Amino acid sequence: MISTQGFINIIGRFGVKAKTAKPKIEIPLWETLPITDCIRTGEILYLDSPKNLISKFPNLTKSTTDSSQYFIAAPIKYRHAVIGAIYLTCSREPRSIFRESKETETLLGLLGIFLSNFMKNQSKVPKSYIDAGGKLTPRQIKIIELFQENLTTDQIASKLRFSSSTIKQDIIKIYEIFSVHSRIEVVERAKKVGLVKPDLDR
Repeated sequence: MISTQGFINIIGRFGVKAKTAKPKIEIPLWETLPITDCIRTGEILYLDSPKNLISKFPNLTKSTTDSSQYFIAAPIKYRHAVIGAIYLTCSREPRSIFRESKETETLLGLLGIFLSNFMKNQSKVPKSYIDAGGKLTPRQIKIIELFQENLTTDQIASKLRFSSSTIKQDIIKIYEIFSVHSRIEVVERAKKVGLVKPDLDR
């Protein structure tokens, strides 16, 4: 599903090797994968062999070893807008007309309604970040504290005596752990789990 502009959130990994995708991660839509390709084009993508898959997506060379697999990626639309996609690997060849069939169109339409409702409900459910502290390094926790001082990445790097590239990688990791895309959201969620004290507010 696309819950953030420019990214697709993977919420399942059934039938896909762990090397290809981890569950519940974000993948940039500009990354070259069958699922992102079909989202960008808005068209169903069908590849009838691992050879053709790897030919089109060389970065997936190690993702499959079964020579009898078929690969399908289909965009999920709601009110004519692509809001996600479904990616399947099959051991049996699908019917040749599946891409143009009414059944496929109906199924994708129902998935669109389901995914739209799922995304609405997800936004109402408070997330738990209780285990965030165990995933962060002491430096990353210090970076979160410094977010409150409105420092630039370079200023944070200078203050902590690390390179800017190191701090940038830490910030990416922090965003990933908290599932956010801004420093303000990081601080808000860090407060909820006790990583940042309210009395540190500037």
